[in-house]
Amino acid sequence: MGCADDGSRSAGGVATGKVERGLDGVDYLCMYLCMATKTISVDLEAYDRLLRAKTSSRESFSQVIKRAEWPVGEGTARSMLEFTRGLYRERGALSDEVLARLDEAQESDGVSPDPWEK
Repeated sequence: MGCADDGSRSAGGVATGKVERGLDGVDYLCMYLCMATKTISVDLEAYDRLLRAKTSSRESFSQVIKRAEWPVGEGTARSMLEFTRGLYRERGALSDEVLARLDEAQESDGVSPDPWEK
């Protein structure tokens, strides 16, 4: 059974409930818990990779994505922080050369052009 789409959702769309008549003629209150979802489009190659990454037929694509490890890209503040932490761990402090290069990079850092302005 899926989530009822009869307008009986609670605030936030988390739970639904409705009365259903069982085969024995008795009315039962059925409650369904629903998770918020987002529909995405993937190309066939990405779909095939997700399908191959499933560890069982019961594992959802959401579970596959959640256990994936995403590498930290270069050029992010996070990668810069990890780099400087690594230097500090290795040497105990940043060298004058590294500090000078960081100062130079900060001084030359300008505002990126606005892609929406012509």
